[in-house]
Amino acid sequence: MHYIFWRTREYQLLLLVILINLIAGCNDDNTSQRPLTIAQYDTADLNFTSDKSYSALTPWFNPFTQVNIQLVLTSPSGRKLTVPGFFDGDGKGGPHGRNFKVRVSPDETGLWNWQLHSNLVELNNIQGEFNVTGSLQGTFSRGPISVSDKNSKRFAYADQTPIFLLGKFLDKDQPLFLRFSHTLFSENWTNRQKNQLIKHQLSLGINKINIYIANKGDYKSIATTPWLGTASYNLKSRFDLQRWHEYENWISRLRDEGIVAHLWLFADDSKFGNLTDAERELLVRYSMARLSGYVNTVFTLALEWQESFSEKEMRATGILAQNNNPWDRLISVHGIPVTANIAESSTFFNEDWLDFIEIQTGFIDHYGINNLGLLYGNQQDKPVILEEFSFGYNNDEERIKTWAALLTSPGGIGTGSGLNAITQFLKTVDITKYQPVTNLINTNNAYTASSHDGHAIVYIYRNGPVLFNKSSDDNYKGQWFDPRNGDYTGLPFIIDTDKPLTTPTKEDWVLVLKP
Repeated sequence: MHYIFWRTREYQLLLLVILINLIAGCNDDNTSQRPLTIAQYDTADLNFTSDKSYSALTPWFNPFTQVNIQLVLTSPSGRKLTVPGFFDGDGKGGPHGRNFKVRVSPDETGLWNWQLHSNLVELNNIQGEFNVTGSLQGTFSRGPISVSDKNSKRFAYADQTPIFLLGKFLDKDQPLFLRFSHTLFSENWTNRQKNQLIKHQLSLGINKINIYIANKGDYKSIATTPWLGTASYNLKSRFDLQRWHEYENWISRLRDEGIVAHLWLFADDSKFGNLTDAERELLVRYSMARLSGYVNTVFTLALEWQESFSEKEMRATGILAQNNNPWDRLISVHGIPVTANIAESSTFFNEDWLDFIEIQTGFIDHYGINNLGLLYGNQQDKPVILEEFSFGYNNDEERIKTWAALLTSPGGIGTGSGLNAITQFLKTVDITKYQPVTNLINTNNAYTASSHDGHAIVYIYRNGPVLFNKSSDDNYKGQWFDPRNGDYTGLPFIIDTDKPLTTPTKEDWVLVLKP
């Protein structure tokens, strides 16, 4: 494959362009960097220029692997960070040039000092500073998504504002280009289709979008190829810089919309287990260097990791990702469907590099989804995302599955049905304050959760009277919420816990209880 690529006529013509660029190169003075002023949590690039040009295309030198560049930062509070840099061609998506970048997303206001280290003499031991003042505008002025300091099973922004992560990466009722959010970066789609995909996702009220960095075989082979070449023929030691610039533009767009870009490095069904250690590690390093500098990023290393990687390989990948994660973006990994045997399914749950847990229940009934959600949520001290339990069809069965997942009170859900209604519900009920309970009612037709301040949620999935637990001395006011249209129905009413309660219709309903 490599032999054919290097011998093509197109490649030989590109070499001529590269040589002209090498001759035309001029020496920029990296020691005279202009002082930068950056908003807290914003993204900024420190740009450095080498004495000569390099190229993503030349076979005799690989700037992605043979040039090392990293920045040692000292924050205003004295904290030290090592931030990896990356080769960026001409800085605009072109494959050859003298541009090397270090991307920063400072989380403290004040004066930051830095020193650059590189195996290129002209880029080594350069020093500088930048000032951080004000804050990024919009949702992420609160900072990146983190694990809550108040409750290790919940997510929060850096300022500790709680957040429940809500996504829909499967939407099987839609046309192909809207069906799978993971394909947003795919070279198969036009920019118009990608804009439509984002617009559709936003219309659902979600706050996170799952996106592949590398995919060959998943989702009907709608490929995302970060490397130089096509999905079928590419060089995994070199990157297509134009595509990476496009990835960054979409991530910035999502940030401005207040959406988490949940980036999945390796897809399943793509034979990425055939990668060498060096190829796998290079994609991890390059992805973290380029993309972790965006405040709205969260990372999942692989989808169904067992299909492609050994436990040893995945552990090494997780440790490598965290070692190249100066801005502390959240990292996890997704596995094959879990079972009721936690020991069998929880290989990495307690490891330091894994910040949150992603659960695939498989496409089972709502009872199984709720049971597995409760099982894993109760026994883990990290946030759990029920990532994959529904194809996303907009029907009664899928809606019931989604509420069954929601009422396990995880850190988030990754797909489902009826999300517009759930979005409206979450505007009135802070689900992050609720925990599942089993002692509120005596009938087997509902899922329930309650908060410490006496509020409760009863999702009645099957028609029939609801009988409250006689041992409860609580007095409630209740109001019906329609999970189909997202509206409250009627006025609040006093609950008589001594009498059976009947739903407004024979469909599923949500009863919101207040003390």
